[in-house]
Amino acid sequence: MIDLNHESQKELTKNRQFANIKGEQFEMNGLYELAFADILNSRNIYWIKNAEKFTISNGTSDDGMQYVPDFFIPDCNLWIEIKGSRRGRHVTISKLKIKAFKNILNVKLFYFRNNLGNIKSQEQCEEWLDNNLTIE
Repeated sequence: MIDLNHESQKELTKNRQFANIKGEQFEMNGLYELAFADILNSRNIYWIKNAEKFTISNGTSDDGMQYVPDFFIPDCNLWIEIKGSRRGRHVTISKLKIKAFKNILNVKLFYFRNNLGNIKSQEQCEEWLDNNLTIE
């Protein structure tokens, strides 16, 4: 797993491109996404980054609510949203979007930090995947 405590995190994210197991290149939006993609690759799990944009119409002339989940795991028909912690405005917005889209998407939220703010170990990430991925 990519070391999230590494002193040169900027070096790791300088080249924001990262390939899945089929060699398809995707742009990562931060170190947590990069680390999660690395874990999926290490388990030989095929993933797609920002595969699709979903919209729920609000019945007016504007565009409605839009949501682009971070990862899609086609073999599980599972969408995954990655967050660093359980706090902050971005997490609240993601939770609201996941709730709004739950009837049309199988989406899970993964936090890279536990309740104490510590970065989860690779074993904790692997356990989460074991509990949330059901390969069809």
